[in-house]
Amino acid sequence: LQVTTTNFPTMGVLLAAGITGVLFLGYTLATYTSAALPYKDAFHTSFALIAEWMVAQKKIENWLVWIVLDLFYAGICFYKKLYLYGAEHLMYMGLGIYGFKAWRKSYAARV
Repeated sequence: LQVTTTNFPTMGVLLAAGITGVLFLGYTLATYTSAALPYKDAFHTSFALIAEWMVAQKKIENWLVWIVLDLFYAGICFYKKLYLYGAEHLMYMGLGIYGFKAWRKSYAARV
């Protein structure tokens, strides 16, 4: 596959799927587990699954989703005093920035 962009209708479907996932998984975690941050964990999980789908489709915006998720999850890790995991997600965020720039260059060369 070549690097492509996500059209507006698809973005809407992905956003709706992510929100649905957050609500369902957040409720499930809050009700049936002792998760400390059920809806925050659900947010990260739901949108990470969407980002993975976007990676498989080579949608350039996947990197923007990963950057936001890694920054968000780094904050959660630092809040929970899991400093090494927080640093790891900041590193992943850096890789996301690198990936976005590389894919943008690839996309621009093709268009």
